[in-house]
Parts: sequence; structure tokens; C-alpha cells
Amino acid sequence: MGDSACGGYSGGLLALGLFAGRRPEFIDADLEEREAIMRMSRKLYKKFAEAYGSCICHGIQKEIFGRAFHLSRPEEKEAFEQAGAHTLDKCTAVVGAACAWVTEILLDEGFLIPSSAEY
Repeated sequence: MGDSACGGYSGGLLALGLFAGRRPEFIDADLEEREAIMRMSRKLYKKFAEAYGSCICHGIQKEIFGRAFHLSRPEEKEAFEQAGAHTLDKCTAVVGAACAWVTEILLDEGFLIPSSAEY
């Protein structure tokens, strides 16, 4: 709706959790896993803050469009779409950046291994 976390950000956190999330059977005692996911989450937050000044949808909208849209209102949702919300350089680019940042974080943290160009 605009007044909560960006979908790219929240999706990024979910993706990180798939790799480094805490196991339910150790939820109270698995401090190493807790620290890993918290560290990775902070890295993603920092990327959003540096690029857009926020991880909240309205803040990102203000950075990209110069204003925020209240997406629960039909006229605002229409204005959002008319402003090019889902073109390659708007929200789609934010989600793409989030995907790249998550991949970068997973590589840096050793959860992914880069493939060799040579086979």
C-alpha cells in the first residue's frame, strides 16, 4: 500500500532467510545463525538506505517519483501506474537491484559459490 516495507526489500529478506534463516528446532539457542541472518539483513538495509534513503515504499517512491502514492486509493494507484511504476527504471529497477544485492550478500557470506567461466 506504500506505507510499509518495499516488496523488493521484504522479498530480499525472505530470500536471505532461505539460506541463513534460523531453524525452528533451535530458535532460542542458535545464536550463530541468528547473528548471520541479522548481519545479512543489516547489509540489505544499508544498500536500500544508501540507494533510496529508505526501505519503506513511500520513501523509495519519493526518491524515484518525487512523491509518494497511497496505493489503497484507486486514483492514487492509477496515478502511480501512469507515472510509469512498472517500467524498467522505476519499481522494477528497485526489485532488480534488491535481487542483485541479495546475490552479492549471499556471495560475500559464502552461501553461494561463483561459477567458473571455464568448464
